[in-house]
Amino acid sequence: MNYCIISFFFTICLYLPTLVPAQIQLLNDEFDDSRSLVNWKNINIVEQWNIEQLESYSIDNGSPGKLQMIPRTASWFGGWRGPLLYKEVSGNFVFTTKVDVLGRDNTLPIDDCNLAGVMLRHVRQYPNGALDPVTGWISSDNNYLFLSIGAAKNNSGLCSPNPMSCTAPHFEVKSTIDGTSVLAIQDIDTTSTMIRIARIDSVFLVLYRLESDQTWIVHRRYNRSDFPDTIQVGFVTYTDWNKVSSYTPEFHNRTQIEGVLCNTGQPCNPDVIGEFEYARFDSLNIPIGIGTDFLDTNDITDAEVLSFLDFESAPYCPSTTTAVLPIGSDAFQQYIAQNAIILKNTVAMNAIVLVSAMDSIVLDKNFEINNSSSMDVDLNGCNQ
Repeated sequence: MNYCIISFFFTICLYLPTLVPAQIQLLNDEFDDSRSLVNWKNINIVEQWNIEQLESYSIDNGSPGKLQMIPRTASWFGGWRGPLLYKEVSGNFVFTTKVDVLGRDNTLPIDDCNLAGVMLRHVRQYPNGALDPVTGWISSDNNYLFLSIGAAKNNSGLCSPNPMSCTAPHFEVKSTIDGTSVLAIQDIDTTSTMIRIARIDSVFLVLYRLESDQTWIVHRRYNRSDFPDTIQVGFVTYTDWNKVSSYTPEFHNRTQIEGVLCNTGQPCNPDVIGEFEYARFDSLNIPIGIGTDFLDTNDITDAEVLSFLDFESAPYCPSTTTAVLPIGSDAFQQYIAQNAIILKNTVAMNAIVLVSAMDSIVLDKNFEINNSSSMDVDLNGCNQ
């Protein structure tokens, strides 16, 4: 197969073998370039709710090197649907991020139900949000799983280990099936944590790691056989439950709650900012010899789970990578490798591609880029 190589010293066309590594890491985002925001789907736009529940959201802007989400009054519980920025992911995977939560005055939120975290959710295709009475949203059409951090509910019977002395900050883990939410709260001593969720077919393993910890903690195990192969994976922020709960899910989900609504009845008090340092996807590598039932802690212990999930998270830096997946219109894509990158894909109109490798950038003869798109190339690469 014919290729052209661009390097510091020469440009030459030659034959090279095909190299096709796993592609899931191409979903990664280090949140160091504001242009990557276009790769994150906004639930309010995709599902055509005709509102915006985020007052602002940005990458490498509101908070340098982070994705920042500041929600209006909106929440996730039962039939209530809040904001979500996500990517669609198929098959098994491991997802890792680091989240920091604070109030709008940069301290811990005071009121209950001000949190930010990671959500996994059914893909939904609504032609017009909740406005279509036939094919639009219904209250039982909420199916998701998440782990979040912030201020959940102080001294709640849902809190462990001491329900009546359980003050924020908290973890809140929630599984919602057909609009019915089951949640658990745990008090912690920090507003910053790493979250890792692994999908193994219908089983989801939810882990966290505090900065003071030396290892990951297996927090919950869930069977979500109702989840399809392709799901939404991304970030949530939710706030101001006192105001949210004064509305029905139907009204809340299709209404941007601000202005005059905040001066009627219960006043609005949205008070959370979620900041995320990175979004990293990894393939699963389950060792041979452990059990088969990930829901049974006797068959597969937490220690056995950690034998393949207690790894350090780091930016993706392969020695060589091959780009085979097409890049869609208006998308932003980074390819970074230590040594070489081979481009075999197509780039649609108005896309932006950044390519960086220390030794060479290889263009396959079938590589195509639309003339309205751009490609920036450098030989800086990355270090493993």
